[in-house]
Amino acid sequence: MKWSFLMMVICINSVFAQQSQTRQQIDSLYKLALPLDEKLRVFEDFLNKSKCSLKDKAIGFRKMGLLWYQAGRISDAVTVTQKALKMLQESEVEAAYLVSNCRYNLLFYYGKLGEFDKRQEVLRALINAEVKTKFSYKAMIEFAYILGERGDYFKALEVLDTVVKGYASHGDVLTHQKAHEAAIWVYSSMDEVERYEAEITSHERALASVGFLPSVANNLANIRERIRPSEEVVQLYRAALEAYEAEGDSLNTAWVSTNLGRIYAKLGKEKLATRYYESAKEYSDSPVVAAYILNNKGDCGTDEEKLRYNNRAIQLLLGTPWNIDSLKAAEVLACERGLDIVDFLLENLTLLIDQHARNQETVDNRIAFYITLIDRVFNALRTTDFKRQSKLFWLRKASSFYTLAVRFCYLTNNVEAAFKYMENNKALLLLEDLVVKKTPKTIAFLEAKALMTSNQVVVSYIGNHRELYGLWFTQEHATLFKVANAEQVLFEVKKLKDFQKGPLSSEKEFRDFYELNSRLFKALLPVREAEKKLENKELLVLPDVLEQQLNFETLYLPSKKYLISQTAVSYSPSMSVYNALETSVNELQLLTMAPTEFGKFNFDDLSQSEEALRRLDTMLPVKALFRDRATLNRLRDALPTVNALHLNTHAGTDLLKGNSWLAFYDQVLELQQIAELDLPINLLVLDACQGASGRMDIGEGAQSLAKAFMHAGTSCVIASQWNVNERASQFIFQNFYRELAKGKTVSKALRTAKLRYLEKHQLAEKSPYYWASFIAIGRNQYFNSTKNSLRSWWWLAVIFALFGIGVGYKKSSS
Repeated sequence: MKWSFLMMVICINSVFAQQSQTRQQIDSLYKLALPLDEKLRVFEDFLNKSKCSLKDKAIGFRKMGLLWYQAGRISDAVTVTQKALKMLQESEVEAAYLVSNCRYNLLFYYGKLGEFDKRQEVLRALINAEVKTKFSYKAMIEFAYILGERGDYFKALEVLDTVVKGYASHGDVLTHQKAHEAAIWVYSSMDEVERYEAEITSHERALASVGFLPSVANNLANIRERIRPSEEVVQLYRAALEAYEAEGDSLNTAWVSTNLGRIYAKLGKEKLATRYYESAKEYSDSPVVAAYILNNKGDCGTDEEKLRYNNRAIQLLLGTPWNIDSLKAAEVLACERGLDIVDFLLENLTLLIDQHARNQETVDNRIAFYITLIDRVFNALRTTDFKRQSKLFWLRKASSFYTLAVRFCYLTNNVEAAFKYMENNKALLLLEDLVVKKTPKTIAFLEAKALMTSNQVVVSYIGNHRELYGLWFTQEHATLFKVANAEQVLFEVKKLKDFQKGPLSSEKEFRDFYELNSRLFKALLPVREAEKKLENKELLVLPDVLEQQLNFETLYLPSKKYLISQTAVSYSPSMSVYNALETSVNELQLLTMAPTEFGKFNFDDLSQSEEALRRLDTMLPVKALFRDRATLNRLRDALPTVNALHLNTHAGTDLLKGNSWLAFYDQVLELQQIAELDLPINLLVLDACQGASGRMDIGEGAQSLAKAFMHAGTSCVIASQWNVNERASQFIFQNFYRELAKGKTVSKALRTAKLRYLEKHQLAEKSPYYWASFIAIGRNQYFNSTKNSLRSWWWLAVIFALFGIGVGYKKSSS
């Protein structure tokens, strides 16, 4: 027994010794002082002839990939690294660290090759790996930069927080440091950084012991300057300046010199400011640097000086003299620094509107010229082919401008112009993440009122974290209002998400929910006697910045009841979209689809949904496509014979792409693919998790699956704002179709179904989590059910039969 145990120990030690020897040989070959081509030949020959383990061979091929990269042959580096990855995956030995190392190298190589789709797939694999290594956390930092460039700042900070907290598990000092540096970059890209001073200070302290890279010092100085200009900010800029000078980076040296000029001017040190401005010009003759020097000088002058400096800066960027009344939108868009020009124009417009707010007796004629010009620039975006990243920056600027334009309309009580700018803003937001051939024609205020029924109230919103405006209108009246304490209101709107994650479990939670929704009702609908004016009406909400976060049905009225108790609510991206959507009164021809199994995709089974959908046949004429028949091709085949579709499936958001998706049995469709479908139906019920909620970009309306289906030709979409409870949704949809069959509009049928749910359930089951998620978006439709029609024909047949009997009786009497 002892002898066999001893032999086993000797064998194990022998194996480890052999592995150790092989890895030492690989390391020695890697460090050989030979020309790269010769070293690669020796390396490859050794790996092909060696009888070492798969794991050791994989280590060798991974290192060989590094050699190919050094030789400038990145495609070959990819090939051998993929070979190493495959060997590790085939090996029975646990090799999570080496697998993630190979993937991280591939991430780098694909970036160098510009193969971004493959890079994203590797990034996804690293982030989702069950066993997290330092390479997984490095990938998370890359992901945070992607989110930050997209404008999804809070999600980026959430990811970086995971990396910082994961230090105990990955233990890599450099990765920990890079996470803090990335967080400072994210904060430097955000507005209102003073709100996050404590968090920024925490990241700064974490880096203090290792020192700041010049880019980090510059970003941190930029943040500190916006919070509080001080000598501390000067020292940070000077540290960045010295580092860039030492590196010989003249352009960044020029930019930091410009920043130093600005901070010294703010501190009242004009000579030093002038010195650094002149220094910036010496380091770079770029007109962009010169333009920002002028812009910075204007920050420290009077209003009129600021206008003059900005106008000169715009002239430098355009390369030609210009006038506000003659500059063309095409000239701005064609300019390489068009975004900077728009920034300067917006600064001028803001200054003039601020002047008007202080003295409303006269209106500066220049305001109208600025608004007209900038509006033309952003309208031209609808037909401009932009790279995705560039488009997002332009859309962000557009949202800021249109909010500013509506602010001026509020000050001058110009309702028609306010409506126009709200619609223009919403038209651009429709393009977020989508490439569409045609956008709906933007309609005027009088056209919008002509679309309405006497029983309808419309409320449109526009705004950002600093200010929020609304327009309430009916056929007869209109009120333009400003939401008081917009920042607090939007904060409370976000708090609602906590209540929507699950059932309310106590009286206190219900009470807190009611109080929160009561405050929001008063803040967001500050029209005199709003509750009374909404009684028995249909409310159409055009949400913008509130989109995907607020459910108006749960707003709590002064009379201590939900808004849904007296008002049917629906939503639309804009009145212009509402006008463009087709509407017709037809018999309801419903198709139900439920890919309860998902073929090659690893999604949860939805067999209960099939049973629920089959029960609809008792009240409606229904065609059905279930299981492996629930494919996109079969849907296309069925379209000519249906005008409504109930689709029960899985949906979600790919955070890497910032893109929503929807699953059929045999394929997953992304947002753009859905928008390109030809789906001319009156109603789509998207019975899927997160169907209406897309991703939320800060300050912008979120794109969603519902909007994509409207681009595809669907007139009205019912979709969910949060993850749905399947049992509750089945109850609601059974009752919804029953009401729809009676000829009610979609919003009224959905309201009645929800009220019936509240009536039939108690305690925690009455939480909005169960009943409020599904909302109607688009044109409010109504149908004549086939069964109702058949019933009508049956009664007519009876009447005619009785009439015939009567006539026959008369004849026989005669």
